[in-house]
Amino acid sequence: MSEALNSFEIETISPVLKKIKGTIPWETVKAKFEETYKELGKSVSLKGFRRGKVPQSLLKRMFQKHIEKDLTNELIREASVEVIRNNPDAIHAVDTPNEWKIIPGEFKDGEAFPYEVEIEVIPQVEVKEYEGIEATRLHVMVKDEAVEKQLEQLQNHLTKVVPVESGEVSPGHVITLNIMGKIDGSPVNFENEQVTVPEGDDFNQGSIPLRVATTLRGKATDKIEEEFELSLEFGDNAGAYSGKSGNFFVEYQGVTHKVTPALDDELAKESGEADNLEELRKKFRDKLEKQHEDQSNTLLERAIMDEVIKRNPFELGGNLITRQAELKIEQTLMSLGFPMDSHDMDEYKKNLVDSYRGNAERELRENLLLEALATQLEITVSDDDLDAKLAEIASKSGESIERVKAEYQKENRIDTLKYVLKLTKTLDFLKSKSKINQEEADAFPEPSWPGKGEANEESGESEE
Repeated sequence: MSEALNSFEIETISPVLKKIKGTIPWETVKAKFEETYKELGKSVSLKGFRRGKVPQSLLKRMFQKHIEKDLTNELIREASVEVIRNNPDAIHAVDTPNEWKIIPGEFKDGEAFPYEVEIEVIPQVEVKEYEGIEATRLHVMVKDEAVEKQLEQLQNHLTKVVPVESGEVSPGHVITLNIMGKIDGSPVNFENEQVTVPEGDDFNQGSIPLRVATTLRGKATDKIEEEFELSLEFGDNAGAYSGKSGNFFVEYQGVTHKVTPALDDELAKESGEADNLEELRKKFRDKLEKQHEDQSNTLLERAIMDEVIKRNPFELGGNLITRQAELKIEQTLMSLGFPMDSHDMDEYKKNLVDSYRGNAERELRENLLLEALATQLEITVSDDDLDAKLAEIASKSGESIERVKAEYQKENRIDTLKYVLKLTKTLDFLKSKSKINQEEADAFPEPSWPGKGEANEESGESEE
């Protein structure tokens, strides 16, 4: 099927490939070549002519074959971009103009220049089957062990490392040492080595720092010299050092130990989240229950979207999938602080993109189907919807809604947030049209593909 657009024609080759067929008026082509020859003449020097005075006819004979392809391709891209700009609903291009497949026609002086351009496009999607989907909502109870684990993590977070000012070096203490020496003539060196003192002799006997630390076990901290010499004999269980001996010069830099707070009301107060331990336990349980509820909802939405994708197949172009994979990998690497302009990263990024293509295709299918359904159902995001979401984000971040809104506007993220909200409302509609069964489970299954949490990250939200 073709649609005439001025002197151009847009032909649908497939759901993901369109072709622009057209002609460029000779006057436009001629002006482009004359302008190029004029600029070329300013820089060309030929014997018998002053710079800038070389006749255009001579320049044309000398350089036409060299510049014709580049100029005609440039003209074709410009004409095609203009067609798309004037007809935004006709073509939703995936690639940049430099990546389009250009098929130039025969170039003839005095005649309009014919051409064709093939462009991969984002497919137009229609959702026909979406009602009556059967899915299961899992209910996983929060176990006491999970709450206690949260408390243990808090204890570890509030644990302090303090110097051992007096008493003896004991198992579990951490000694900081510099060690230099030789083992059977071979030099060894350990700088700023932090060694946890073992309780007995059941450790790697080939570890020089551990052997040195063991010699200090049981000694009074105020009696340890800052610098001392030490000789060690290595037995048969010392790996590469078995049967050898060594002499070492040791610099002792101090000993520390960890002070872990007790699991009591003082810990709750220090956390800043509760006044007593029971209140803190309840807060942790409430948080875990909210996480379980969110995860249950995410899995339900995945199951529903799996069926929607299955019921509504459509074609996706390879370049679009690659673009999605590249975008997600670049976002991830940037968030981890990887240098994106390093050539050493190119092969690594390529491998990551290749491995992510399956996930990228899944994300595209879901988003395109949700977008299409939202359009079909005329689902929109009101100002009240947006303000409510901004208020929710502000509450989680502890900032005022005015500040959050100003940040989103400054960073041009309001449209992204509206997009996420529209997809969320569309998912809620799908759930309302589905038959949802309830099921108790001991644990959630391992996720098999990136879920809604990624969309939340893009919108600036964070999951607790």
